[in-house]
Amino acid sequence: MQPVKRDPAPSRMAWRLERLMLTPYFRLGLRVGLPFALTFGAATWWLSQPSTLLWIEERVAEIESTIQDRPEFAVNLMAIDGADATLAAAIRTAVPLDFPMSSFDLDLDATRATVTEFTAVRDVDVRVRPGGVLQID
Repeated sequence: MQPVKRDPAPSRMAWRLERLMLTPYFRLGLRVGLPFALTFGAATWWLSQPSTLLWIEERVAEIESTIQDRPEFAVNLMAIDGADATLAAAIRTAVPLDFPMSSFDLDLDATRATVTEFTAVRDVDVRVRPGGVLQID
């Protein structure tokens, strides 16, 4: 019995796949679209896990506290200018702050509103000076 000669022509499916691979948009989809879709799907699955979200929130809070607790942002004392001793003492009592504290924890608008409530105060400027001083003018 003689061996059966194989036809050298490709099958219809092989020919169609070969033609499909020659189209630029299909190759672009395979080269860019497929990796993007796989990466996007994996990232979506990973981020949908509650433990992952908790881990991300903890890292963000840790980084935030690390930045806020730096000594450059520390406020160590309060300086009051333009007021006599009794008014300065009244302002210190009305604005009870525990020093040292982070400048991120200060609410300057609330402090300004509290100091403005005094009848002896016409205008007030509240800011944090370099060197960690809460300046009230």
